[in-house]
Amino acid sequence: AVVPQLAMASCGDSTATKMNRIMFKDSGGNTVVLAHRGLWGKYSGIGDMPENSRGSLQTANDQCMDGVELDIKMTSDGVPVVMHDYNLGRTTDVWTAFRGGTKYDPINNTGTNPAVNTVPWSTVSKLFLLTPDRRSTSGYRVPRVDELFDFYKEENMKMPIVFDIKDAASVRAVNRAAAAAFSAAEASYVAAKVNVTLYPTRAAYRADGE
Repeated sequence: AVVPQLAMASCGDSTATKMNRIMFKDSGGNTVVLAHRGLWGKYSGIGDMPENSRGSLQTANDQCMDGVELDIKMTSDGVPVVMHDYNLGRTTDVWTAFRGGTKYDPINNTGTNPAVNTVPWSTVSKLFLLTPDRRSTSGYRVPRVDELFDFYKEENMKMPIVFDIKDAASVRAVNRAAAAAFSAAEASYVAAKVNVTLYPTRAAYRADGE
């Protein structure tokens, strides 16, 4: 309950102002609050809100977060989806997509738990996200990046999205989706966080489409 209160002063700030703070261009000495995987579970005030869902994005915006940090994974056919884990078992009902599949148990590392990059979008698109306690499925599906951008614009959200991206193919895919969704005037809406081992120089990153 404390975290949303820290961000309340930012409710009236523009997206560009928030992004400038995130990028250390205009900190003003304020704490910047990013909701990792959206604002979900007990931190959102909605106990069954799943991470990396449209609902967690909407809740973060409604509770005036300075921004959200989301992770990207690619399906086997190259579709970028919002997913923290490299595998699907912990956060989705992926066991329902495989004959004889069983619910994944992260404690014992047993059950159906395929890597995201081994499953096509046609399968991932049908999966439901699990509630934070993993006891039931939610009504939210795994978001595709371009669909998430459409939802963001439809709901007139104002907080920046910062993507944590681990590979060059995902950088290019997110860049294409962002370019299609946002105009040049809306460039402050989306940013990417990448490892220096992936792009040792700013020029190397720009070559893949800043």
